[in-house]
Amino acid sequence: MNYTKIIFLWLFLITGCYNGKHLSNWDPTFYNKKNEISILENIFRKLNLFSKKKYLGNNYEENESFKRGLNYYFKSLNFDLDQKTTREAIENLNKFIKEYPNSSKIEEINEILNKLSKKLEKKDYYIANTYFFMKKYQSSLIYFQDFLNNFPKSNFKEDVLYKICLITYKLSINNNKNKKNQILNFLKAYYRYVKSYPNSPNIKKLKIFYEKLLK
Repeated sequence: MNYTKIIFLWLFLITGCYNGKHLSNWDPTFYNKKNEISILENIFRKLNLFSKKKYLGNNYEENESFKRGLNYYFKSLNFDLDQKTTREAIENLNKFIKEYPNSSKIEEINEILNKLSKKLEKKDYYIANTYFFMKKYQSSLIYFQDFLNNFPKSNFKEDVLYKICLITYKLSINNNKNKKNQILNFLKAYYRYVKSYPNSPNIKKLKIFYEKLLK
């Protein structure tokens, strides 16, 4: 009796690697060196999986979910490049928090999410600012307004509000068709900025614009 073959078949069956298709139609040539290597690889892969589940227990799925989120995080590109992977990382890590709210990894995940959010914040500011310096004021205004909605506590907030004042002033003096509405938009932006940053040195310049438009 060939005990090696019996041991292989036993391991093959117990690890679930054997689908039974050769059981009813046994082919004597099935057991050869080439298939032996394939069988071994399959067995060890299965045994490794069982080993992980055994030692990690109920934390196995939690750890796998955490690893998926980290994988996207490590692949996240610099802020001035495509941020698809950054958003996928945020989505996966938020999903983890929802599924495992009592996990010991929550604090670490929140730190990672903060870094990823800062990257998206910088990206959106970069886009709006690019339009501003290109003098595409209408597009810049839309992006800056969206930025404030998405990141209301941003460190860029003062600069954004100031640039919105500049943009609305430029649009009010360059657009005769909707001049009244553009002036109102500037006044709204101006009052908002003054109220938020009453001691800013920028107010002196904005006040000059304010007085010109009210003449």
